[in-house]
Amino acid sequence: MGTVSISLVVAMLSAGGVRAEAAFPAERITRILTPVAAVSIGQVDQSKGTVTVLVEILGPKESGGYACQQKALTACDILAESGAVCRQGKCEFLNKSNVFRVPVEAVFSAVEAFTVAVGGRTLPYACGFSAQQKASSADGDLQGVPWEITVEEFIPWGVQDTQGVTEAFQLDLCCEGKTERYEDCTWTEVRRVAEQNGIRQIRKAKAMSLIYTS
Repeated sequence: MGTVSISLVVAMLSAGGVRAEAAFPAERITRILTPVAAVSIGQVDQSKGTVTVLVEILGPKESGGYACQQKALTACDILAESGAVCRQGKCEFLNKSNVFRVPVEAVFSAVEAFTVAVGGRTLPYACGFSAQQKASSADGDLQGVPWEITVEEFIPWGVQDTQGVTEAFQLDLCCEGKTERYEDCTWTEVRRVAEQNGIRQIRKAKAMSLIYTS
């Protein structure tokens, strides 16, 4: 996943169909009528480079604990798609709050995020990137050989597609303050795979040159 924040996890869960809010808000807490995810930071371990996000699925007594457990399973699937290792806890009823609760712990590696921009437009659901050159002759000369690029996205159901430009474009890969700029790119292949929580879109492109910028 990249740099972890409560707002980012809330956005991911919301996009995947799980109503989510930050836990311990400053304003008055609204009454829970349907299962909702309360998101907070559970633990930061700098020695291991991990961040544990606590997602508490809370649901009203009337909906029962089963609905909370199912919603927690959905939350696990969504967060796992972003690289988290999840553990779902036991369902319990909180008498004081009159709600069911199912805890989910999602452990993320606290590494710097990368972004992919196509034609100056960032792809918000990019989750994978690779690029390679293949030598055109036995001597291994790569001079002038195009780059073969693969961009992978996971697009939640109900979110507008990110098909992007169809003409030649520039692609920027940014990470840790540095940018790899691929120029004169054209799409060569698109594959879309339906999964439980959305569409996994894998696109391939060919770029004529690569420029490293700071």
